[in-house]
Amino acid sequence: MGYSANIVRGLMCFRVKKKACIYNPSTKQLLTLPAIKSDIITEHDQKKQIQYYIGHDPVSDRYKVVCTIMVSSAYLCNLKSEHWVFQLDKAGGLWKKVFPLENYHPHALGTVGRCVNGVLYYLAWIDMYNCAVFSFDKYGGKLAIFNYTYLREVGLVDLWVLIDAG
Repeated sequence: MGYSANIVRGLMCFRVKKKACIYNPSTKQLLTLPAIKSDIITEHDQKKQIQYYIGHDPVSDRYKVVCTIMVSSAYLCNLKSEHWVFQLDKAGGLWKKVFPLENYHPHALGTVGRCVNGVLYYLAWIDMYNCAVFSFDKYGGKLAIFNYTYLREVGLVDLWVLIDAG
């Protein structure tokens, strides 16, 4: 079974091994999404983590699954992360990679995501001492990173936005 699950509009998203699964308890249907071919290579002392989040776009009435893949060595050193989006449709769907901007900061998984009005929010670590609230816009397919650590300490905020692959 998966390590964590999140629920949106009655659909459960969880992980089995490296694949995302969507389960509808009312119909007892289980959909296993195809595996992602990650561009991140794990070296001998590094650990890879995968987290899936499901969200609903109320404008198009479609579900999307966001995947964050993170690799790091001890104490979040040599941190790398990448993001993928799967849009569920009647034909199944496919994974699309979200490409980062130049000033993108990789992050380690923090919490299970919550979808509010088509926007997915989750907390993640950008290093051992700072965390950020990430939001993934279901409408435009963009990931925004709100680092509240600096807001609390110095009254400044950095915001990064990732560009959708499609």
